[in-house]
Amino acid sequence: MMTYKSEDIKKMNSIELLKNLYQLNNATMAELVAQTSFSQSSVRSILKSLENKGILTLQNVDQSSGGRCPGRYTFSKEHFQILSVFVDEGTVDLKLKDILDNTIFHKHIVCSLNEELENIIITITEKYVVNCISIASSGVIQDECFYTDHGEYMTKHEIALNLKNRTTIPIIIENDVNSMMMSIKAKQSCNNLAYIYMSETGIGSAYYVEGNIIKGHQSFSGELGLLPYQNQTINEVIASKSAKEVLEDMFVLILVAVAVTIDPEKIIIAMKKDNNLSLTKIKEGVSKSLSKRYL
Repeated sequence: MMTYKSEDIKKMNSIELLKNLYQLNNATMAELVAQTSFSQSSVRSILKSLENKGILTLQNVDQSSGGRCPGRYTFSKEHFQILSVFVDEGTVDLKLKDILDNTIFHKHIVCSLNEELENIIITITEKYVVNCISIASSGVIQDECFYTDHGEYMTKHEIALNLKNRTTIPIIIENDVNSMMMSIKAKQSCNNLAYIYMSETGIGSAYYVEGNIIKGHQSFSGELGLLPYQNQTINEVIASKSAKEVLEDMFVLILVAVAVTIDPEKIIIAMKKDNNLSLTKIKEGVSKSLSKRYL
């Protein structure tokens, strides 16, 4: 039997209230009482505590229906500004947004993935109020580093590790396809999801199973591009601009492999370019290996 201290309960209730406020964007105390089913005194106490910490702020005052005008709470923009760094095929997308999804800064650049990028990120954090840095990159993520595939060897990048030595801002690093998949999952109700993403240079996948992202022992789970195909890796086949018939046949192999290993409730395919692939032909190919009931 697990017992909770009073402070633990207050923390859990605060988190629950923040989740509900995030869904509403902004809300009065009465709306949060109705949304959370907490008592009015509990909601008032939590709101006051979060306001004193600078996490929440009073956005405006609603029209009174008689009596005291209710205050409308929302998140303090200065407290939740996240710099997203998307490393993709030699380019970097930098975007600073607040918790209410307002874009404060956005820039797409070409730079080397070393000290040059680190300096750019540090400059942005010094110029703007940045509360967290989130890095998404292709490749395998291990120990705050990411490794990109270059055929016979993997190149190691230590951007997140180096940034931690230069700033006290929290830094998160995650595989790009995992990040894409979790963005989709936030809008999906299924508990078993497979997400497959193909760019011009390769393919990767991410899996969400019963509340967990499947990463594997060395974070190689989802690296479909490393699978062999006609004496090459799948990444090499894609990068060589192969004919669409080859890519369709390859997709059949990938979908069947994902289906019989993960058996997800839903498989989502995303591409930078559609390459004129025929979904009908891909489905026909898959149905030869799997029952039509699966489709």
